[in-house]
Amino acid sequence: MARPDHNVDVAIIGGGVAGAYCAYRLSRTHPDLRIGVFESSDRIGGRIWSARLVSDAPPVELGAMSFSAAHENVMGLTQVLGLETARLRFFRAHHFIRGRVLSDDALAQGEAFNLAPEERGKPPLKLLRDVLAQILGDCGVAFPDSGPTRAAAHDLRKATIDGQRLHQCGFWNLLSTRLSQEAHAFLSTSFGASSVFHNANAYDAAMLLWGETAPQPHYRLMEGFQKLPAALLDHAGRQTCVRIGASLSAIEGERGRYNLVLRTQTSSFHVRAQRIVLALPQRALQAVQWRDGQLRSAVMRHLETVVGIGACKLFLRFDTGWPDYRDLTGPHDTAAAYTDSPARQIYFFGRSAAAAPAIVLAAYADGEAADYWSVLARSDATDSDALLEAARAALSKLHPVATTARAAAMLFADWRGPPHAAAWHAWRAGVRSWEVVEQIRKPSPDHDVVVCGEAYAQQQGWVEGAINNAEMMLERHFGVSRPHWVRPDYPFEF
Repeated sequence: MARPDHNVDVAIIGGGVAGAYCAYRLSRTHPDLRIGVFESSDRIGGRIWSARLVSDAPPVELGAMSFSAAHENVMGLTQVLGLETARLRFFRAHHFIRGRVLSDDALAQGEAFNLAPEERGKPPLKLLRDVLAQILGDCGVAFPDSGPTRAAAHDLRKATIDGQRLHQCGFWNLLSTRLSQEAHAFLSTSFGASSVFHNANAYDAAMLLWGETAPQPHYRLMEGFQKLPAALLDHAGRQTCVRIGASLSAIEGERGRYNLVLRTQTSSFHVRAQRIVLALPQRALQAVQWRDGQLRSAVMRHLETVVGIGACKLFLRFDTGWPDYRDLTGPHDTAAAYTDSPARQIYFFGRSAAAAPAIVLAAYADGEAADYWSVLARSDATDSDALLEAARAALSKLHPVATTARAAAMLFADWRGPPHAAAWHAWRAGVRSWEVVEQIRKPSPDHDVVVCGEAYAQQQGWVEGAINNAEMMLERHFGVSRPHWVRPDYPFEF
């Protein structure tokens, strides 16, 4: 082995929220540990990325946006770390569906869709909760508003529906037996993320949506969501060091004597570690070179149990020419519009005065719709004309002023690029996720190498899922005690 440039007790690979959480919890409960956090990009946060388009306005969220009051770990951390939060209030504005501009009432009644008689007159959230209640009822599980429980999760794993266990079904396949195709299109267009209704594992999709649709307020961080992972590392112990711009290339060695090869843009260096935490998404894990064949096989065996979901966001700032929507949004609220165009979701953010710059999330596209914007972003144009023209066309369907107003600045994030290759993940149909979670968490009993993060969590797509997955790993494999900021019976996982 090469002589190490750094010696640490625990090497945490990945400076996203899961890696930052691990560093915070480990350093607080085991203050003598020498901990190194190594992040491949030039910033901390991973798929949490807050940036400013207006200096004196809240930052925009290019990645994770909000958290629910039911997310007790995130909620508790914001209080422990002294992070200021604000209630996130969404107003559904008018929409553009199938060539028609629809009020929210018209969309909620399904006016643009040829729904079956029993599906008509139900807003999308009501229709979704009704079909979830029917699916769970067919499995012999009650559907309370409070969300899923451990008992319900265990019952669902054993129950059969249409002759199959729920985890063996694709969610779209399952929905098609209980909803018309028009109702499926209605939900995928007007709910938000359309990929939620694709063919992921029906057990995990049902559990996730059961929790997501429970009536709970949502919150944002006043200084941006990226403040959470940054604050976790700021409050980590004194023996925690952080290095950005360093990507993991290879792991060699044996238990207690690992040598990690990390690369920067100009050189490489070695880290000697006793234990390794891989707080990485799926594609980053697949890129690691494993010098130990047994360890490589143990890790790689389960990586394809999830599929990555692509998504992108395009924010625009208008300094002039954009109307004042304070009557719709208020100074600190958000108006949401849904469309079947490639933009998919459009958000108009409140401003304090009519003369203040206007911020618009002109496209929040996931799944196949993200391809539309990704190709434009990779075009040969030396400026942003292709993206801006596509955004103008989408916005003009809702607001004629968009044909003349000119954006003064923009921010675009495509989460399908390296190292993430996905905005979030979903379990594949046929996978017993509750078993794989345990197996991927510590792939080999012969090695002190563990995996955590959003990709293989039970609440995929949420910060809460990422840190809860990390918490369970820390409790089971590092002897970390339960955090005091959640209630004693709070289920990190079901």
